[in-house]
Amino acid sequence: MYTFYYTFFKIYIGEYKIIIHTNYILYIKIKKIKIMKKLSIGITTLGCKVNQYETSQIIANLKSFGFSIVSTKEKADCYLINTCTVTAKSDAKSRNIIRRCIKYSDEHTPIFVTGCYATTNETDIMEIGDNIYVITNDKKNQIPSLIAKTLSQIDIITTNKNITASKDSKFKTRAFLKIQDGCNNYCSFCKVPFARGKPTSTPINEILNITNDYLSSGFKEIVLTGINVGLYQYENHDLIKLINEILSLEGNFRLRLSSIEPIHLTPDFIEILNNEKFCKHLHIPIQSGSNRILDLMNRKYSIEEIIDKIDNLNKYVDGLQITTDIMAGFPSENDKDFEDSCLLIERINFLHCHIFTYSERENTKSILIKPKINKKIMDDRANILYNISENVKSKIYRLQIGKIKRVLIESINNDISTGYSDDWFRCNIKGNFTVTNEFVITKVIDFSKNEKFTGNIMDYILNCEVLR
Repeated sequence: MYTFYYTFFKIYIGEYKIIIHTNYILYIKIKKIKIMKKLSIGITTLGCKVNQYETSQIIANLKSFGFSIVSTKEKADCYLINTCTVTAKSDAKSRNIIRRCIKYSDEHTPIFVTGCYATTNETDIMEIGDNIYVITNDKKNQIPSLIAKTLSQIDIITTNKNITASKDSKFKTRAFLKIQDGCNNYCSFCKVPFARGKPTSTPINEILNITNDYLSSGFKEIVLTGINVGLYQYENHDLIKLINEILSLEGNFRLRLSSIEPIHLTPDFIEILNNEKFCKHLHIPIQSGSNRILDLMNRKYSIEEIIDKIDNLNKYVDGLQITTDIMAGFPSENDKDFEDSCLLIERINFLHCHIFTYSERENTKSILIKPKINKKIMDDRANILYNISENVKSKIYRLQIGKIKRVLIESINNDISTGYSDDWFRCNIKGNFTVTNEFVITKVIDFSKNEKFTGNIMDYILNCEVLR
C-alpha cells in the first residue's frame, strides 16, 4: 500500500495493469490481466446540437480511456447510436442505423442506443435485435462506464458535469456549450418534453469555467445550446445575465445562441446584440404564420407579437439576421392558414427558413386535431414555402454586396478561405492565408449559389475580398 498525490490514471506494465484511484488518498491496486487490443466503437449521432454536444462529451471520455472512434458503416467492437425523435423520419433513421450496425456486427457485438428516441420508445428498439442496450437520456453521463463494463474493460468514474471539447479537433474555431436541458412548453406536436424531462440548468460557475477552458484551448466562437435556452435559470441568473457574464470575459472571441423561442425574446436582447462580441444572428423557431394554428400548437404568442418584437430589434440593431422554422400541414391547416405562413416569410425577410412537414408524434395532443392534411398537399405547401424563402434569401444576399463582414476563417482550400460572418453568412475569401481560426475584415464583392447544399443554410455563399 502506497500513498501518492496524483489524479486517477492507469498504467500497463507487461501483463500487469496498475490502477491508481483517488478519493483524497490514492491507493495503488495491481492486478494481473490479459492484455487486450485497443477497442473500436462505431458512433452515429442524429438530431439537434444538444445531441451533437453530448456525443462529443462521450467521445472525449472514451478516447481518454483508449477507445478508437470509427463510423457505424464499418465493423467495430461495439456501436453507439445517439437517436432523435423529432419526426417520424428521425425515428426511421434511428432504426435503420441500428439495423446497419447489426449487419456489420457478429452475434456478440453490443449495440448501445441512447437519445430521445431511445428514451421514449425503448420497447420498439429492443425488438429490433439482440445485444441491444438502451440507455435513456438521464443516464447519458454513465455511457462510457457502461460501455467499458459491458466489454469487461476498466471501471470509469462517471460524472454529471460537462466535459470540454476534444482537444484534437483539426480546426479549433467553434465550440458548443450546453447550458440547459429539458422543456415544459408541451407544444401539441412535440415529443421533446417526454424525452428530455423538466428544465434543468448548468451552474453559472461551471459554464464560465468551461468557456474559459474553450478560450484557452484556442476556440474563437462559443455557441450556447440547449433544448430551450430561454428557460435557463440558475439561482439569480437568467439567460440575459448569463450572456452578459460570458461577454465580460477577456479574449478575442464571439458568442452565438443556437436558438431562442419567441416567448423569450425580450427588449434586453437589444443591448446584447449591439455588443461587438455577440453575433448579430438569431434563430427564432416561429413554426407558423397563422394565429389559429399557433393556438392549436400551444405556442403561447401571436404573429402580431412576434412581428412587433422583431421589428423592434431591427430598429435598434443594425444588420441583424433572423432564421426560423416553418411547418407545413399541421392538422386542420386551411388555405388561409397556409397563406399567412407565406406572407410571414416575406414580411420578416428571414435569411433562411427550415421548411418541414407535420409529423404525427405519439402521446402529443395534435394527434386529436382533425382533419389531417393529405401528404401531397403537405408536400406541395412545403415546396411553395421553400420557393418563397429562397426568393427572399437571394434578395438578402444581393443586399450584402458592398457591405463589410468580419469572418472567422474555418478552412482553407488552395487560395480560397471559407468561414462564417458574425451575422451567419457563409463567405469565401480569396487570399493567401496560412492559418485558420483568425478573424478577418472583408468586403462583399458578389454572391453565388452552391448547388451542392440546395435547401441548406449554405446553399448561397458570399464572395469577399480582404480589407484587413
